[in-house]
Amino acid sequence: MVSLILINVLVVLYFGMFALLIGFTDSIIQVFVLTTVSFYRKALCTFCFIIAAIHECGLFVTAYGSIVVSGFLDNQLARTSAVWCKLRYCLISSLCAASSVCGYLATIDQCLTTSQNVRFRHWSSMKHAHQVSLSRVIIWWLHDTIWLYYQEKSPIT
Repeated sequence: MVSLILINVLVVLYFGMFALLIGFTDSIIQVFVLTTVSFYRKALCTFCFIIAAIHECGLFVTAYGSIVVSGFLDNQLARTSAVWCKLRYCLISSLCAASSVCGYLATIDQCLTTSQNVRFRHWSSMKHAHQVSLSRVIIWWLHDTIWLYYQEKSPIT
């Protein structure tokens, strides 16, 4: 008779490994295509999509990687190490937020590019794209880094 614990471990291993491989491979292919095809390099919103895809790579490795490793080793690192518990949450939340913000910035850039107002079209430049996306990513990383210092999270919960 198969126990529910064994079924849970097998589902976590197979689904987690599948999600990790597909998600990480998809993000790597997206970065590769967006950086190598010259048609995409001409669009300003592509820069934001590249940053979002890089953050998604880190998100898949951090979120699913630790689940798959804990399934293989039968030892959850979050239960044994308070540092990894806090760091994992910090990385997941900052990577997810930075990826989402870069997607929003790409959408805003497309609206600025197609605007009838000349002043709005002027804001759609590579210089502004670099400054705005870098500042937003730094804001999210600082936001979650501050959380590390002030949050008391038990490794058991």
